Amino acid sequence: MSQGGSGLQVLAIAGGYQLATRTEYADTVARLAARSDSRLSRAALETLAVIAYRQPTTQPEIEAVRGVSVGGVLKTLQERRLIADAGRKATMGRPILYVTTPEFLHYFGLKEIADLPPLDDADVSAIADKVASSAQPLPRDEGAAPRMPGTAQRDGAPAVEG
Repeated sequence: MSQGGSGLQVLAIAGGYQLATRTEYADTVARLAARSDSRLSRAALETLAVIAYRQPTTQPEIEAVRGVSVGGVLKTLQERRLIADAGRKATMGRPILYVTTPEFLHYFGLKEIADLPPLDDADVSAIADKVASSAQPLPRDEGAAPRMPGTAQRDGAPAVEG
């Protein structure tokens, strides 16, 4: 939908529609609405990339890929509603399964998880760079709809096992 001279546009994102700033005005609006907590750290981007490409996945699996502890990063990503608990894996210890949320799709301007750029290799830094390069962070909506665990899965399999 295009309105000549309007600074807004309607986007199809995460199975719905959103009113957003037109690309040519994004820098100006971003400066006006800048928030110090809107950017993700490198560790958060890398962790989020691992979850996005391997979901549903567990903390031990993420740590095996990244080579570092991710407990604090997972908490931050959950607080920002970019990932969600999707149940527990049916293995020893029953670790929590993590998936991305509709807010993840919104944050990165994706219609669905399949729109993520394809991977050339398993390098975590490369994954984070690909996710970050596709990011088109939109202003955060504190009144966003509740998260729906499992809706952002790649293969459509149920997120909860056991």
